[in-house]
Amino acid sequence: MASVDATRSEDGAGDDLGDDLPRAGCRVRVVARVRAVEASEEGEARARADGARVTLTRRRGAERASGGERSGTKVECVGFRGPCVGGRATQGEFYDAAGIDGMIEKTLEGRASCVFAYGQTGSGKTFTMLGKRGDGGYGDAQRRSVDAADVDDTGMVIDDDDGIIPRALSRVFRAVSRARADPDAESSSIVVRVSYYEIYKEKIIDLLAESSSANAHAKQLRVRWRKREGFYIPNLTLREARSASDALALVLEGAAKRHIRAHKLNAQSSRSHAILTVHVDRTVASSTSSGKMTFVDLAGSERVKASGCDADGTSETSLINKSLFALGKVISTLADAHRDGRPRSTAHVPYRDSKLTKLLMDSLGGGALTLLVACCSPLEAHIEETVRTLQYATRAMSIVNAPEVLNTRASVASMESSRSREEYERAIDELESENRALRGRLASNASSSRDGARHSRGRRHSNSVYHTSDVIRRVAKAEALLRSYADENARLERENDALRAERECLALERAHAARDANALRAVVSALECTFVHGE
Repeated sequence: MASVDATRSEDGAGDDLGDDLPRAGCRVRVVARVRAVEASEEGEARARADGARVTLTRRRGAERASGGERSGTKVECVGFRGPCVGGRATQGEFYDAAGIDGMIEKTLEGRASCVFAYGQTGSGKTFTMLGKRGDGGYGDAQRRSVDAADVDDTGMVIDDDDGIIPRALSRVFRAVSRARADPDAESSSIVVRVSYYEIYKEKIIDLLAESSSANAHAKQLRVRWRKREGFYIPNLTLREARSASDALALVLEGAAKRHIRAHKLNAQSSRSHAILTVHVDRTVASSTSSGKMTFVDLAGSERVKASGCDADGTSETSLINKSLFALGKVISTLADAHRDGRPRSTAHVPYRDSKLTKLLMDSLGGGALTLLVACCSPLEAHIEETVRTLQYATRAMSIVNAPEVLNTRASVASMESSRSREEYERAIDELESENRALRGRLASNASSSRDGARHSRGRRHSNSVYHTSDVIRRVAKAEALLRSYADENARLERENDALRAERECLALERAHAARDANALRAVVSALECTFVHGE
């Protein structure tokens, strides 16, 4: 058996979430999770996690020995500077290993944080993020006994199968309740709001938009850029949640609208990238801070041939792979820039290649605390995808973000309290005296200017008409020219996007064809050896 280190982890600071964030930045943290083999699946588990290393065992082709035939094995070990969780771990154990509570604390302090699950289709991403509530919930008869600590102040029960999102919502509102009930703390107002949308076929759909028909939820939105905020989505629905139960109800409402499809690899395959953001706005007497925590459930990468999708499914798979390919390029570019010691500002990071990478710009190389959950399938048929997932995860660990406190500003009440009463009264007296003086000047000048205006109005009107018409004609000509330039630029951008997408699809298909050709070559070689020895 041969042992090969398939990926490499680099030393770096900022891996943990301490009380004080490093000034130099904070690395993207990675937790690898290898799911258990389901009863309906065939084959052995070829990927295992022991807490610090993921071990991959893959069979090789039959080899002829002196005493007959024997089958060898090849072992690939993938090491991480971070926790690895196996299939026997419960949802609660994985939540604790991922360190979500530390990210929630930073969110309540006014920082941005992000948790996103990455992996192939059927690797357990949605189960890790949401649990089984996304499957329609479960009744009281199926609910296992829970500890009193698993009930928040609103009475929401955390089940053993609940994923990161329900547990994080419970922790957020527990912290909010403690902050409101603390008698020593300064009086404050905390508002929690939720937004939820999906990226389906490169279209942004608001999952919390109120609609009257079943299909009207497909409210398409656009991505905009603002210097202060970066990429954002205007007109996105923000719903206030007063308790963890209210927030979870909004999450389940949006999850029920997600696009899913059944195929050979997954009976409930997510066909879109779902992005949930929890905004926490805290107003104290002296300042206001706005933190946010984003949960990203990415659609899984897959091969069209293996999934057996129809025409619509093939189109979905192509666009999913395209956006994940763009995400991989962003991760590789940021990792290479850090490895070469170059600042991110000098490297061209292709965030604009897809809407997914635009909206994850703050999480990858930006100002957010980021956790990547690398979900892996244990089956031998998916070993290549598992290795690829772990390689991307290892590259992501090289990315360094610069977490910063979001919008923190002094409140109006604080500024007003800093001024004395005498200053306000003196300013009011000065404004009133100035107002009286201006009224007197206007009254004295009104009568004298009225007569002179009658005589000069005709002459000014004739000159201004010619001048105004000439300006209007010049402006109209310039606007027409700008419109033609804009149309031509838009047409060229569309052509470039189409050519770029076609080139990326061809690259993927070429890689798949090369892999199939190598496999066919190996089969032909084995057959030739068999016939030669048979003769």
